[in-house]
Amino acid sequence: MAEFTVLIVGGYGIFGGRLVDLLADEPRLKLIVGGRSLEKARAFSARRKAAAAELVPARIDRNGNVGSPNGNRTSLSMPRGRFRPTATTLIAW
Repeated sequence: MAEFTVLIVGGYGIFGGRLVDLLADEPRLKLIVGGRSLEKARAFSARRKAAAAELVPARIDRNGNVGSPNGNRTSLSMPRGRFRPTATTLIAW
């Protein structure tokens, strides 16, 4: 069972996907690969067969409610690419 859940919004994109790849070797993590397209999140997660972390594809809309999915300590990373002027936001609760 995962000790920590991490929601990565934009998790199948260029920056978010790299973040998932960097964290995927950690078996204590549940990585929620979020984005506007559930199909893309599923396809991205399915290609990472060797991941030690649990990968959970999810449809995430930044205009909707984002809360802790299971009540555990959770981090939220909103990746920002070179075309977006602000830095990555990391929120832990």
